[in-house]
Amino acid sequence: MGNCCCGKTLAAPASDRSAAPASGLSAVPASGPSAVPASGPSVAPSSGSSAVPASRPSAVPASRPSAVSASGPSTPIINVELNSLESPIFRIVSKKVPGKCIHLESGGGASRNGDKCHLDIVPGRYPAQEWMMDGKLIKSVKMPGKCIHLESGDGASYNGDKCHLWDIIQPGGWPAQEWTMDGNLIRSVKMPGKFIHLESGGGASRNGDKCHLWDIVPGRYPAQEWTLEYL
Repeated sequence: MGNCCCGKTLAAPASDRSAAPASGLSAVPASGPSAVPASGPSVAPSSGSSAVPASRPSAVPASRPSAVSASGPSTPIINVELNSLESPIFRIVSKKVPGKCIHLESGGGASRNGDKCHLDIVPGRYPAQEWMMDGKLIKSVKMPGKCIHLESGDGASYNGDKCHLWDIIQPGGWPAQEWTMDGNLIRSVKMPGKFIHLESGGGASRNGDKCHLWDIVPGRYPAQEWTLEYL
């Protein structure tokens, strides 16, 4: 299937996610994405190991899957109605660009499976940039039956695997939609040596900077660090 596709500091929950930590967020202008460099941190071992050079890579490995399957997995898909009072709502704020957060590319328009996660901000309450933790799932407030997935779905993952929105899959054991909070890092359950990074890596970021999976960069590396800001 083709699926999927962070003031306090991220505590250790799980997801496609466990219990959420933290809080905070500043406002910045709205709007859709602008073009972003197609690179992230430097080329890392394909095994998903955690050590990686601190420089951003120039390209996504050629081994990545070429597309998200339109049909999705054979596992049943459900829409979940979640009472927001039972699960605090938060924004996932970038440490690299503290005025911006993880935002759905669709913004105020209609969302869909495959709606990309990128960096942006709209002042005030805006469902396309608000999230809820449900176990290891990071669920969209805009579309509560969908959560952050890896584009690779149940196929092989890779550095550069995009984060997007996809229906929640039942039963709960679907690693491509599951995440754990590890300090300021959002770790993939499917690929535990990889985390949600900004595609711009060590370069300049801006609205539209895509979120993807990449090996951890040792030490402080803001493009892979996030805080949860509760609303």
